[in-house]
Amino acid sequence: QPEIYNYYKDQFRDVDMKAYGITCPDGTITGHEQIADIMRNSSLGYHVKPFGDGFGHIIHNWYAVGRPVMTYKGDYEDKLAGGLLEDGVTCLDLGRRSHDDTIAMVKRLLNEPEKLQIMCDAAHRRFKSLVDFDAEFLKIQQFLNIALT
Repeated sequence: QPEIYNYYKDQFRDVDMKAYGITCPDGTITGHEQIADIMRNSSLGYHVKPFGDGFGHIIHNWYAVGRPVMTYKGDYEDKLAGGLLEDGVTCLDLGRRSHDDTIAMVKRLLNEPEKLQIMCDAAHRRFKSLVDFDAEFLKIQQFLNIALT
């Protein structure tokens, strides 16, 4: 939904807002280290993907580095990434308020870094409470060991 992104980008002219991906204006990023660095150096993410599968490695990556996202929470209801999203705590739900109200909220967060940090910490805690890739690896390994014997 480039028109929504462009609307926000226009409202945040003093913010270095980027859009990465195959059809995005800032192109693609290769390598997980480069992606992680860009995410860690961001204040928050913008992730609108209405027809995704609901896992969303990118949305999970935002939370892994402790960055809340601007998104449509409804796009993730009853899907794997849905548990990460709590409006005003770990994300800004674009479907819950007007774009102008969201813009005002983001401007407040950018001008009050301590409040933004609270959201960042909450996003990371939420990720850690819901996602344990090491435990999943062990379960998959056990499954494969059984399936292959």
